[in-house]
Amino acid sequence: MSSNKQQIVEDYQINENVVAGVPNDKIIVSNEKSENHKCDVCERLFSKAYNLNRHKKNVHEIDSSSSEIKDKLFKCRKCTASFSTVRNRRRHEIKQHKLVLEKRQNFKCSECNKILSECNKIDHFCQEHPDIVIVTTHSFTSVEEFNVWKLNEEKQTSACYSLKNSYGIKNKTVKHFACHRSGIFNSKNSGKRHLKLGGSNKIGFYCPASMHATFFDNGTVDVSFVSTHIGHSCEVGRLRLTKFEKTEIAGQLHAGIPIPDVLSKIANTVSPTKRLAATKAQDVRNIAKSYGVNMTVVRNENDALSVDSWVRFTVKFTILLTLTGAWYKERNKRRFVRSICKGERKGTMEARHF
Repeated sequence: MSSNKQQIVEDYQINENVVAGVPNDKIIVSNEKSENHKCDVCERLFSKAYNLNRHKKNVHEIDSSSSEIKDKLFKCRKCTASFSTVRNRRRHEIKQHKLVLEKRQNFKCSECNKILSECNKIDHFCQEHPDIVIVTTHSFTSVEEFNVWKLNEEKQTSACYSLKNSYGIKNKTVKHFACHRSGIFNSKNSGKRHLKLGGSNKIGFYCPASMHATFFDNGTVDVSFVSTHIGHSCEVGRLRLTKFEKTEIAGQLHAGIPIPDVLSKIANTVSPTKRLAATKAQDVRNIAKSYGVNMTVVRNENDALSVDSWVRFTVKFTILLTLTGAWYKERNKRRFVRSICKGERKGTMEARHF
């Protein structure tokens, strides 16, 4: 009777393995860990097919559901393995070949020309140039209060702090705002356009001016502020228009005010030390395009003055077209005449025949 019970238990275990997708001939009764599944890319062994498939998907980005393998563009510099991303290749070289990779050093100190890494650039100025860098701390009760303070600092110092990175930790979020002129200009030129005459905003060095803000879940914000700019001067022409200023200009364009009048109003009302005073016609056209404003112009609220303004505006290049088939004795009836006014003087009409 006991032997029958034992046979039933063994049959149940075998059936359970079959349901789980493991054939009977692959069942191994052993306490030792077996590694029968081998990765065909990096030759790593796994004890289960599930682990192998997960490894291929996460490390080599190979979908186990299909037999097609993605193109491998980045080859290992120590073996024949290849990967679809640089990140996967770097991780493979560190784990499999114990390769020590140097961190990218894209920053250079503007004072001593020393190459700085991403992690020690702030510490370098605090330790090597402590008399130059000024660090202050601030606390705010809400995010709105922090945004108002940040905007005022940018206006007073003619600077701009753009978001570089952000990451979340338990109960808080950390954001790093850096000077928009810090760093190296990486050209993406394809030969279609020339570089701006004023050059890039990037100075080619590292500027320590930054804001390290910590946003807590309760709404408070703590900021470590480095207000010292090194390697460049705070020029108004290098700044960007704020969102509020762009919205205000877009509202004027939507009301039908022409671009020359918008620029004239800005020049008469805005201080020359503000970024808005350096607004050009191309800036206004870019704002109209980004906001989808129809450039239908109303030159004056008074209809009579508006019509008179249009007449004076178009008198220098008036174009008169006759209807198709209009009679002109020196030309065929199927042709038409286009008369062009050249200048404001009388008697300067020129007729062109087509």
